[in-house]
Amino acid sequence: FDRELSTLLNIAMSVSVAEDAARALADSLPLIRQNDPKLASLEAGPDFRDYLLKGLQVNVVGESNILEFQHTAESPRVAVMAAGALRDAFIRFENIGRRQRGALNYYTEQIASIRSDIDSLLAVRGEILGRTGFSSLEDEMRYSTGAVADVESQLREVQVAEKQLEAEYNLLKGYLDRDPREFPAGNDESRASTLVGWRSLVGKHEDALNSILSVHTEDSLPARRQRALLETSLQRLREEEVAYTESVRLQWSSTRERVRTLEQQVADLKAGNLRLPQVYKEVSLLDSEIKSLRDLLEDMQGKWGEVRMAELADGRVSRVLALTEPELITVLAGGKTMVYLAMIVMLALALGLVGAFVQ
Repeated sequence: FDRELSTLLNIAMSVSVAEDAARALADSLPLIRQNDPKLASLEAGPDFRDYLLKGLQVNVVGESNILEFQHTAESPRVAVMAAGALRDAFIRFENIGRRQRGALNYYTEQIASIRSDIDSLLAVRGEILGRTGFSSLEDEMRYSTGAVADVESQLREVQVAEKQLEAEYNLLKGYLDRDPREFPAGNDESRASTLVGWRSLVGKHEDALNSILSVHTEDSLPARRQRALLETSLQRLREEEVAYTESVRLQWSSTRERVRTLEQQVADLKAGNLRLPQVYKEVSLLDSEIKSLRDLLEDMQGKWGEVRMAELADGRVSRVLALTEPELITVLAGGKTMVYLAMIVMLALALGLVGAFVQ
């Protein structure tokens, strides 16, 4: 406590506090010159600061932590103005200047700088992954070999299906040039059912035509009508067979595109596996640096929090307040020397009177 009060006394009578008070009273300097003619040559700046320090006296009131500011001047108004300005300057310095704002600003700047570095490294990391086509390197390295094997297995299955569809399409295309009734039904149940239905209808019309021809001639009206029905049925049967053949061609074309896609996927995976070690090396170095910066950021944020808490604690516990406004105390010009001289004169006069009376 004694050391703290000693420090406060030194601060209260320091050059920094006097400079702050001089700046605060700079606008009032003409009024000060007007109130005290002896200060007519007083100038702003160091001259005014030294004048304030020359008349300043700060004392501790009793055993308390209360500081008493005094300023001696021939003009009462100047003394009040100087004492108030010096007291306010000390309060500003104590409540603001001595806080750890420098440390707080330092940690704030450092945290912003570290965050900027982390963002830059993350951008570089993202650019590398985007350029190489990787997302999670650990997962990519763990499953890359298995992924190639799976895709190659799918590719082989699709290639077999492509060959089967190609052979089926070529076979069906050959049957289109023959009698529609010889067209194979195929493995598609719904399509086979449709073809079988039309084929049965053609057989019925053909049997009916044969029955009519056993009674009527080729040019008879019933025979012509039945032949027209037979030809219509055969045409519809052929259209169904063409549509079925086209559906097989479309399946073959789709399977062929699937083969190309899987082949490209296998090529991309294998190329990625060749690039993966180098990419992993680059990204691992960036991850190590990012982790170090994040650890440093966490430490800086902890320090920032400590400094911030200390500043808030200073504001709650050690905030300096002004208890009273400046007041005037009139003293004799010349100070104690003049008082002593007056007392000596009065004592001498009294002794002279006593001596004269005794005589």
